Amino acid sequence: MEIRKLDIVLISLLLLLMVFNGFLLFYPYKSSQISKEPEVFYSGGMILPEKPSLPGHIPNSDLFFASDGFISSENLPSNSPKEFVKDTMGWKGDAWWSEQTQEIDGRNGFLVSHPFSKDKCRYVETPKFTLPADGYVIIGLANGEGKLDYTGSNPEMADNVFKIYLVDVKRNIKFPLDAVTISSEDGWKDIAYEISKLEIFKESEIQIRVENCAGGKLHPYWGEWGVIDYIDVIS
Repeated sequence: MEIRKLDIVLISLLLLLMVFNGFLLFYPYKSSQISKEPEVFYSGGMILPEKPSLPGHIPNSDLFFASDGFISSENLPSNSPKEFVKDTMGWKGDAWWSEQTQEIDGRNGFLVSHPFSKDKCRYVETPKFTLPADGYVIIGLANGEGKLDYTGSNPEMADNVFKIYLVDVKRNIKFPLDAVTISSEDGWKDIAYEISKLEIFKESEIQIRVENCAGGKLHPYWGEWGVIDYIDVIS
């Protein structure tokens, strides 16, 4: 009788230990799934070997304006190096400026910005459009430190973070697509995102929003000259 009681106690202790170990294994996973972080990015972008042909699903997708100047007059810095862009063709943002004469690694006709501060990003948004079937967002990104005549001369320290969103205009939904860190030495990154699987945006009028933010891996706030060569959608 005593042996049976001892067996029961040992079995009970073993079961408790198994439950406790299972909790330790499960808890970190579960907590990460329900974590209320500010943003969880969809990511899943594919790096393309070169700049693709642009179908022009988004107006002025190659970001070539008639002259240099700002894409928006909102919250301009006091030391702005350019004049205003009068015709933005539906694009908007806060002090991204248009570069048409200078080149970065063989490309020209792009937008450039620098974050307002260590904690405040700048943004640019495309004109409104409807997603095609089997659609991919394509975007060309770079860091311009040491490559433009008004930037610094320490590219080995420079990187920035591009935060990319899909914005549902009518429902006011801002979906975080990706956060891409690019250094000056990376050159251009041409990236495609398969967005046709995002059922919530089918037949919706949307915009693509790109924010240039401080941060990265090299330095918390140095040389965040974010450059966008194009934004378009292909199917």
